[in-house]
Amino acid sequence: MKGIKRKNFICISQAPDQYELDCKVMQITRLYHAAKKEGGFVFLSIAIGITVILALLTVFLANSASVRVTVTTDFIETTQSYYNAISGIEYAIEKMKIDLPSAVGTFEHANGTVQVNTSTFDYYGNPLTSGKTRFISTGRHGQTERLIEILVEYKVVSSNPPWGPISVVDEVSSAEFKIESEFALNDSIFIGKSVEVEETVSLGDPPGDPTCIYVPEGHTVTGSFDEYFTWSEHPEPLPALPDFDHTFYDSLISIANSITSTGGNKYNGNLTIEMESFDLSLYENSMYFVKGKVVISGGRITGGDYSGKPGILIASNQITCSEYKPVSQESIIDDNIIFIAGSGLEFDDASEFGADWSSITPPDRPATFNEVYARGVVEIMDDAVVWALCTSLSDLVLGGKLYGVAHAPTTRVDFIKSTSFLEGALFAKQLNKKDIAEIGVMNLHNIYPVQFSTQCRGYRVIGNTWREI
Repeated sequence: MKGIKRKNFICISQAPDQYELDCKVMQITRLYHAAKKEGGFVFLSIAIGITVILALLTVFLANSASVRVTVTTDFIETTQSYYNAISGIEYAIEKMKIDLPSAVGTFEHANGTVQVNTSTFDYYGNPLTSGKTRFISTGRHGQTERLIEILVEYKVVSSNPPWGPISVVDEVSSAEFKIESEFALNDSIFIGKSVEVEETVSLGDPPGDPTCIYVPEGHTVTGSFDEYFTWSEHPEPLPALPDFDHTFYDSLISIANSITSTGGNKYNGNLTIEMESFDLSLYENSMYFVKGKVVISGGRITGGDYSGKPGILIASNQITCSEYKPVSQESIIDDNIIFIAGSGLEFDDASEFGADWSSITPPDRPATFNEVYARGVVEIMDDAVVWALCTSLSDLVLGGKLYGVAHAPTTRVDFIKSTSFLEGALFAKQLNKKDIAEIGVMNLHNIYPVQFSTQCRGYRVIGNTWREI
């Protein structure tokens, strides 16, 4: 017997053929066991790999579902915020038709909130032109918010315009009205009696406007007529004083009279505003009521807004504006302010009511809510300058300058000095105590200030300004 070594195993055979057969059998057996052992390891590796993959896939799908839920939630919330913001704009458009300030505020909507604000500046911080307002609506829902803005502009529409097309002196107590040489009249006027005009009177002379004095049928005008000065009988119906409804003003005076204590926008007692500013916009409806007198001495009244509301100061008694004499500080009243006095109203020294627009021709001057109303005498004296619609239920005494309307529906307007000056319109029962225009200047035109109590403000959205910011 002979031993032969073959590839790590030994076959013992008596014959070469048998030997080769035995070797093959043993080799196959060895390979089978090796393959069987390695197959178990591969299967285990594959099983572990699949398990890991399944685990990772489960985590991925779970995270993906969570992400989808989060994304969906954010989408829903931000979409709701957007529609909340739109609702705020729609709400503002409806409210501003009635009252612009009432459109501002924070409101609940669809499990979120809407905040509406206004601004007089555009998105880039530039001031808007007069009459325009920017609305910003912020819609919030959950942790999201969206902002939408629009620009609106207003238009003042008269609900009952009281002023006629020509100035009117309704009644003359004497046989005729006289215009003497130191008086100047430019543009047309209706006077309810015959008129005598001295030859040297300045009527319609350049640079004035052509002037026609109208009188009722059967009355005449005498004077030196030329291409700038004529007269005529006025056809029927005759011009008349405006149908002036002062219910609005009287109702506010009644509120002032009913004050029993100081608080909010009400003051019980005499009020002095000396060398300081008084901002009416800080109070409810931009109104301040005083039971007593108001003295403004070197002070400034602010807080009026033509696109929203004017500032209104109401006193149950007298209102006086004058200079603070120790330092010669004049009182200044801004545009869009209304004074309402249960008694008289007086402007002295160098007081200024309203901004000076005299450098601009009357048709181009900005519209304002500048008004003065008093149950007693209205006096504009010395160097005082008033840009307003002035109504007195007693006399209106003019020694300074008035740009606007001199309105004395029950009594008279008196020009008392050579410095007496009116530019605008005059509506009075009588002009001057003796029916004589002796001194002063009256430049008339048919462009009148806006009367707040007879106006309504309409608003419209400016095209192509609705956008998300």
